[in-house]
Amino acid sequence: MNKSRRPPLVNFLYRLVLCLPFWLIGWRFIAMAQDWSDVLQIIAGVIILLLPPAGILASPIAGFAAQIGRGRLHPGVGDTSPVPAHSIPKAYRARGEFARAMDAYREMVAQFPQELRAWEAMLQIAVSDLKDLDLAHAIARQALATLEAPQDKARFRSEYMELTGPCGPVA
Repeated sequence: MNKSRRPPLVNFLYRLVLCLPFWLIGWRFIAMAQDWSDVLQIIAGVIILLLPPAGILASPIAGFAAQIGRGRLHPGVGDTSPVPAHSIPKAYRARGEFARAMDAYREMVAQFPQELRAWEAMLQIAVSDLKDLDLAHAIARQALATLEAPQDKARFRSEYMELTGPCGPVA
């Protein structure tokens, strides 16, 4: 569903227009009060003046304040950088389409070279599903050359040793 949204400022202006009748009615109630003996009329005017517009305007004001606060207090939080989608290659693998799963993981590591789970999944497919140790060795060499974090390299190396057994370590 492709739902277009209005820009926040336009949305806020629409909501202001919706508030106008409440403000006019509320002011009219207050202005019609003769003196302080018409306290109930003044209270009703204040309620009409404030409560419905507060409900109408609360969402865009709160959203705007949250945006400002998020940006000032937590810079970088809310950053929507892309994340790899593991569900697609997992679905291919579950259906037994190992070549397509491997291709999807290759695309993923081309875009996200530090994605350890993708490298591990490619290794698992090569060893467990395709039973191709040469491919597993090639994946391991490429992964260890690409991964930068020492803990990722160590984890990948242990996964490789666990899957391939006595086939020999990869440098």
